[in-house]
Amino acid sequence: MQRRSLLLGALGFLGLTGLHAFGRLPLVGSAVAVDPPPPLGSDLPKGLTYQRQLETGLKARRPSDFTFIAEVIAKIEAGELPQKLVNETFDYARGKSSYYPFIYFQFAIRKRAEKLGVTL
Repeated sequence: MQRRSLLLGALGFLGLTGLHAFGRLPLVGSAVAVDPPPPLGSDLPKGLTYQRQLETGLKARRPSDFTFIAEVIAKIEAGELPQKLVNETFDYARGKSSYYPFIYFQFAIRKRAEKLGVTL
C-alpha cells in the first residue's frame, strides 16, 4: 500500500514538472495576463429601457417590486437621485444574490437615498 502511494506521488510530481517544461503550467511567481470580469449588468439584453433593465436584472416579481422601481426611475428623472448611485446599487444587489437580487437592491437603495435626504 505504501509502495503504491509512493509511486502515485512520483508520477504526479513528474507530470507537474513535465507541464512546466512544455510551458503549459506557469511557474510560480510568473505573471499571467487575465481579462477582467465583465460588468455585472452586461448579460442583459440590449435595447431595453432603463426601467426594464432594472426590472429584468433585479428579477422583479410582485406588483410592489415594479411600483418601487417606477418610483426610483421617477426620482432619477426628477434629479433627486443620481443614476450612478442606482447603477452601483444594482451591481451590488446582483452580486449579492442571483436568485432574487431585488430585496438587496431595495434595502440598499433606501439606505443610500436616505443619506442624500431622499425618501423612497
